[in-house]
Amino acid sequence: QQQQQQQQQTIPSINNSNTHISTSSTGSRKSTQSTPLSHILTKPRVIVAVLSASTAMFVMLLVMGATSLAMHNEYGFELNTVSIVVQLHVAAMFVPCFFTGEIISSLGHVNTLLCGCLLFASSVTTGLLGHSLANFIGCLLLLGVGWNFLFIGATRLLVNELDAKEASKIEGVNEVFVQGFAALGALLSGFLVSISWKTVLLSSIPLLAIDFFALVSYAIARRLTASDDDDDDDD
Repeated sequence: QQQQQQQQQTIPSINNSNTHISTSSTGSRKSTQSTPLSHILTKPRVIVAVLSASTAMFVMLLVMGATSLAMHNEYGFELNTVSIVVQLHVAAMFVPCFFTGEIISSLGHVNTLLCGCLLFASSVTTGLLGHSLANFIGCLLLLGVGWNFLFIGATRLLVNELDAKEASKIEGVNEVFVQGFAALGALLSGFLVSISWKTVLLSSIPLLAIDFFALVSYAIARRLTASDDDDDDDD
């Protein structure tokens, strides 16, 4: 009888331990579940980042792809001169990578993206002001640095505050948009430059303006939210 009583006391304790294990495992499964992709895509930060990265690739490939044709066919520059201008542009795209991270850390993601938009606008303006060699060099240099700030800043903003699983999901979606806009810019550059170099430059303005105003709206919304939080803390 004593052995039966001990066995009866042991069975509930085992059941309780099994219940505790199943509950903890269920909780761990819930904690490891990542945020749905549809929810991530509705975040304003993600929308602005994807838009900025897509704009960077579209404008850069639209203008760069048309530069060589415009310089050689429309304005009569030698191919050696054209190649130097394109090489300077490529250098302007990647040389700033050595300090772009420091700029993002000091200015912030959104301010860096706004600087990229302003550099793009300066590039377009420089190209529209004339068609001398200096205009083409200035246009392509500003285009390269603007692409660096806008694209790298956007990719950094995209994965900010996301865990590894969420970042991998949204990066895949971002690549679809980026490569799609890149292909569109490359295809349009050949068609638009057959009209004129100025047509290429003017065609980059609408998307650039949309991205700029989206960034400004996002920055204002963040400041208003931060001020509301400060007011709540004071109350």
